[in-house]
Amino acid sequence: ETNVNDKPMVAESIAGKFIYPDESRLVYASLLIKGYNRNDIKFALPQKMPKKYVETNETPNKSIRNLKIGALFGGAVSIAIVLLYLVLTEVAFTENSILISMLGIGVGILWGALLGGIIGPFLPASTSIKIKSLDRDSTATIRFKPRNRIDALYFKNKWHFQTE
Repeated sequence: ETNVNDKPMVAESIAGKFIYPDESRLVYASLLIKGYNRNDIKFALPQKMPKKYVETNETPNKSIRNLKIGALFGGAVSIAIVLLYLVLTEVAFTENSILISMLGIGVGILWGALLGGIIGPFLPASTSIKIKSLDRDSTATIRFKPRNRIDALYFKNKWHFQTE
């Protein structure tokens, strides 16, 4: 039995185990690029895909985070109020206006931090559940029958397929 290139057909299938999903997708794409049909490729996924559920909750530094957010908010609001005051009263940059401005901004930052520390614990917590897939530990098996010896050697050398 011969193929288009007049090379003898390879009678046996070759298979390989690959890290799922990254490496197995590359091998599958390589087979498709080489002209193999999807029906020619047998793709076996792992029996059970291991997953690890990790609940992340930012409780250790939550109070410090609330203080920072409150201080930033208080600082931004107080800067806006001080600038508005300077514009409306038409007080140019004099020594007294700069001193009062700095004092107002400092008080705003302190009040914002205080409110962030007091109100922060009553705000909804940002709890999320991350699904860490342990797919790195999983392997997928790809099996196909090469059309010729050149393809068989290519996939054995490049992707470490084994003869069955």
